Order: sequence, then C-alpha cells, then structure tokens
Amino acid sequence: MNRFLHLARAALLSLALALPVVSASALAEGDAKTASTKHYVCPACAAPCDSLVFDAPGTCPQCGMALIEQAAAVKAAAETPPAKRVGILVFDNVEIIDFTGPYEMFGTAGYDVYTVAATKDPITTAMGLKLIPQYSFADAPAPDVLLVPGGGVRGAQSSEPTLAWVREASAHSQHTLSVCNGAFILAQAGLLDGLTATTTAHLIEQLHAKFPKVNVVRDRRFVDNGKIVTAAGLSSGIDGALHVLSVMEGGGLAQQFALSALNAVFIVPEAPVAQKVPINYPDLGELLRSAYAMAPQHRTVHKTSVNPYSPAVNGGGSLGYNWDLENDR
Repeated sequence: MNRFLHLARAALLSLALALPVVSASALAEGDAKTASTKHYVCPACAAPCDSLVFDAPGTCPQCGMALIEQAAAVKAAAETPPAKRVGILVFDNVEIIDFTGPYEMFGTAGYDVYTVAATKDPITTAMGLKLIPQYSFADAPAPDVLLVPGGGVRGAQSSEPTLAWVREASAHSQHTLSVCNGAFILAQAGLLDGLTATTTAHLIEQLHAKFPKVNVVRDRRFVDNGKIVTAAGLSSGIDGALHVLSVMEGGGLAQQFALSALNAVFIVPEAPVAQKVPINYPDLGELLRSAYAMAPQHRTVHKTSVNPYSPAVNGGGSLGYNWDLENDR
C-alpha cells in the first residue's frame, strides 16, 4: 500500500477536471492531435508538487520522481479504497513517544492518522512540545483504531467530555489501543472492567488498586483482549501498534512495516568483515538480548532507518541508538 496515495487522492481526483475536453466537432474534423493530448503528474508523494500538471513525460523538477500519465494516476486514486483511520487522543501533558511511535507505525502502513482533543486549541506535551490537534471531539471522524496515550493523564482522566468521547469512539472502532498510563483513561471510562491489562511498570500496583475490576498483569509488553489492547510504557506502544497491524493486515505485512520503519542491524566490529543482520521486530529489549546471545563481548547494536531490501543497507546512517552490550549485561 502506498502510504502517500491516500493523502493525495483528493488532489488527483480534482486534477481530473483539468484534463482537456475534446469537442465532438473537433473529433469529427479529425483533430487527432487535440484528441490524443496527454498530461503528466508527479506520483503522489504528499508534497506541493502533487498538484502540478506537465505536458510532457520526464521527471518532477521538485521531487525528482518520474512523471506518470495523469489519467492513469486519477484512475488509480479513484480505485484505491479509503485509508483506515487512526484517531489519537491528545491532551495537555501527553507523553510524546506514546503517540508518535504508534503514529509512525500506522502511518508507514498507509493509515490515515490524526490527532483529536477536546478543542482545536494548542496543547503542550509532557516535554513542552506545542501541538495543534487536527480535530475536536465535535468534528473528529470515527476511527477504525482509537489510540489513547499516557503522560500527565489526570486532567483527561477526570474530564467527562473526554471519557464520553473515548467511550463513543471505542464503541465504533475495530481496535482500541492504550499506551503507558493511558490505560488509566480507559479504566476510568469503564472499558477495562473484566479485562486483562497492563501499564507502565511503576504504575502497575496503582492501576490494580484503583481499578479492582481490571486484571492487571506485569509480565507483558502488551495485552490483547480481542478488541482492546493495552501496552506498557513508552516504546511498548510501538509493539502494541505493530500487533494491531498484524491483526488487521496480517503478520507478513506488519513485519514489512516494522522493517521499513525500524530496521535494526547488528554490527560485530572486530569481525574480519562487519556482520550486519537485519532484525524483523523492533522490540528493543529482545533486540539487546538477541545481540548479546549472538556476540557476548563488546558488541554494539545500531538501530538504523535503512530499508533492509535496499542495496544501501550496508552503508546506512545511524539514528543514534547505540549500546555497548558489555555494559548492559
């Protein structure tokens, strides 16, 4: 699935209006040149050049992609089914990685991901990042996946409009996923009663004490109840999101999305030739354990953004997640 095709779908359809209209009289007069005129567009890449129309084939002067026939692009966009929607609840003091990690996973899969808050007024995240919600509770589209992140959740947890929207959105979603102490919001809304759930490690006992109807567990990165999934702290949200994708799209595609977004590589520095082994699941704890088992002394793990199917995999740049496993035993 092309993650950008959905984003440019409306723009490509509107470009259909720009196609030349050939009159019956022109055809009758044999004006073959007018009748066969072709126009070309940039493949949908969610950039301003998506709206440009060219009279000849070639490459887009802005993004460098090879141009395609406009009629074919419009037809492909019209035949593409609407993207599945992921609605992310955001609020003041929301934890950044709790929603941006899953945002990246669902976005890589081509889902329509958007943020929702009580109003469209700017919010401030737990680390001070300013964020303008795309939708308010009043006008948000119904999501196929509802994502409830954690952070400073007391305000959201005590807000009846927030709880009401979470209940309504979850009722109509295929899956609801909480990350970290976002589980407290789901529990406060009554959505975890009688279910098994988890949260960030240091709040497990608090979740159990405050919501005795919830079976709280501490030995899992995420818990799947069928529809409602709860993930543990921070990066566990990425695991939870990939799990939801595996359920909705199949394990093979979810693995492909994981590899595309978070390809991990082992590097054995003192080997005659550096050994680089792609890892197909971005669970950092498992990555470290596997790396240590493979090379128990003085090994370094590099987490890169390189597509493992690209020839450039052997020269990819690091995102900066490096561990000396000798110090991580």
